[in-house]
Amino acid sequence: MNAYFIGAYIHYQRMAKNWTLEGLCKGLCAVSYLSRIEQGKAEAAPELQRQLLARLDCPWHDEPDTLLQGSALLDAGYEAVFAGDEKAQIALGEKLQESWELFANSPLLLDCNVLRPWLLQDALPDNGFLKTFAPVMDARQKCLWLLLQHKEEEALAFLDCPLCYLSAGNAACFRGNYPVAIHYLQQGYHKAAEEGFVHLMLSCKTILGNCYLNLHEFTLCQLHYKVAERLAAILKDEATALTLRYNLAATALETGQDQEAYDVLRTLPKDSVTTLHKLAVACEKLGRKEEALEALAQAEHILGSNAVDRLFQQMCQLVRYRLECPGYLQENDYGERLTRLFRDLQETLPSGYAEFHLTWMLEWLRARRQYKQVSELLLEFPKYSRLSDA
Repeated sequence: MNAYFIGAYIHYQRMAKNWTLEGLCKGLCAVSYLSRIEQGKAEAAPELQRQLLARLDCPWHDEPDTLLQGSALLDAGYEAVFAGDEKAQIALGEKLQESWELFANSPLLLDCNVLRPWLLQDALPDNGFLKTFAPVMDARQKCLWLLLQHKEEEALAFLDCPLCYLSAGNAACFRGNYPVAIHYLQQGYHKAAEEGFVHLMLSCKTILGNCYLNLHEFTLCQLHYKVAERLAAILKDEATALTLRYNLAATALETGQDQEAYDVLRTLPKDSVTTLHKLAVACEKLGRKEEALEALAQAEHILGSNAVDRLFQQMCQLVRYRLECPGYLQENDYGERLTRLFRDLQETLPSGYAEFHLTWMLEWLRARRQYKQVSELLLEFPKYSRLSDA
């Protein structure tokens, strides 16, 4: 095993237990020798390694059968991650969880810790642990570690793969940098097609559609969504198919096709706050007050208490405000709530959320004859000007 690798592991475990060099090596070796081992400048004999790890109460498994079994599982894990196959990742994560104590205390420990956040999707990476081993990471290990830190472009420098392009495109889309997102996603799609990674092809096409949706390039949006629908059907991915239908309904709502939006939204499962919110807005615009209030009540019932859910709650409360107070444009409280939510959405969520609320921001500012602020907002959201009656 790489001298740096085992030395780094001993150093990490010693520091985690707050032991001194002297305390660990007493009776086993010289302090200077242990220091050289931890720095990877000397390779300890197998017997000394076992003694040091035993003193640190770290069981160590390097039996050939263990390493063979673990390597097969972890290689399958890498394949599932780089293919974007979430179902396979979950299944492999269950197997890794069952054997965690065995494989995570073996020469496979670095692979285990790099893959854990991907395969056990509720697990957070131990960046302190992984940073210790950064100097000996191979390309795929370093790539996944950088992606976990949201350093997508750095990850691409280590591994030119479709997952990195997808991750970089998704991050740029989240930031509202759609031209950059489109560039990465198109490359990711073509690379995924070359390598036969259908799940990544679907993800790239879906997010490409989202980019063009947010750019109000609806024809291009529909073209990408159509391909994504075909891929979702091949993969029997009903969740993505529903997401695509929701996105198209949201687009119809933004472009004034309220009845078309309503017709789709009312057929979608009522288990999503975003779907129920959009349904309430469609009902509001069509004069279906009672149906809108029912949708809001359902949304509020399933809301949690985290920061994002609090924003969704405020979104629902604004729709309720308009429904229950026809003179809302004369109420300062409404304007204050709307303005605060609008800015919070800009800072917290993808830009599409704030842009969806732009109609009501402009309505409020015009009712107050604040035309300078209207102009500033339209400059801030230039894509919206084509849909605005300003």
